[in-house]
Amino acid sequence: MAESKSFIATVPLFVGNARAHNPGDVVPPDNVKAHGWEDGVAREGTKAADQAAGVSAEDAAPLPSSAQGPAPK
Repeated sequence: MAESKSFIATVPLFVGNARAHNPGDVVPPDNVKAHGWEDGVAREGTKAADQAAGVSAEDAAPLPSSAQGPAPK
């Protein structure tokens, strides 16, 4: 059975008055639905999740070797 991807908090998430997750934190899928956080998270690996986690576009998706051009001489 394939494991579902986790979520990444895009905003601070709270349970009552207690902060449960900061932006960029991994949030277990069961907690998202249980606490109604669907609008405050993004699926792991998406652009929104990468931005919340502080991953730059260059880190998240390196160019394929065919698009990088020849090595300098």
